[in-house]
Amino acid sequence: MESSALKPVKPNILLGISSHTPAITDEDEKLLDARFSAMPQKKCELCGASISDEFRHKLHLEKAWFNACGMCFYPANLDLIPSSNPRNIIYFPTLNQAMLNSVLRAIWAMNNLWALEPENQVLTEMCESTGQIEEFINSAKMITKSYFQCDDAAIVAATMGLLTPDMYRQRYKLFGSFRWLPDRSIFETEMAFWTKNDYNGLHPENMSGNITQFMTKYTQGFNPKE
Repeated sequence: MESSALKPVKPNILLGISSHTPAITDEDEKLLDARFSAMPQKKCELCGASISDEFRHKLHLEKAWFNACGMCFYPANLDLIPSSNPRNIIYFPTLNQAMLNSVLRAIWAMNNLWALEPENQVLTEMCESTGQIEEFINSAKMITKSYFQCDDAAIVAATMGLLTPDMYRQRYKLFGSFRWLPDRSIFETEMAFWTKNDYNGLHPENMSGNITQFMTKYTQGFNPKE
């Protein structure tokens, strides 16, 4: 029988908890490790971020195992998020979890690059634009709290812990449009690694075009600067 570790079909990341994750078999672990070792460039198999042995997580989704970054691992394992950090859950059907992770990571990387060149006018304007995106994403926290009365990952995790296995498998009916909003403080070490490996050669003009495209598509009343 072919192991699930050989089938890295990219699924959506659904909010979940570790207690419902099966133990990885020796065979699956060997195959997962082999797949990671064979990557010319080590990447998260969910969002495409660079990963290393230090930052790699083994993530189980939809009966398959994936090499994942922390930003993709934690939403599927809410009970494992470092408890000293904010644990926001947001209603955000606009983007799936992997896309949200990628957008936030790009914003953080842009801030890192600007910190190295604070007098760079192009980077300054780009950071102002990415700041608008971050504000748009963060506004979902207030909406979630107002309409759903709960945005705490610990409470969501505890609720999931009460579900039967069959109910847990169908949790998408309740949580399919909710995302975990990553907190940068959890990923400061990884962020330096990502900035160096994924964003160091970033072309400001290309990034500016991507920002404008994103804002125009997903936010109302956005007027890019002339």
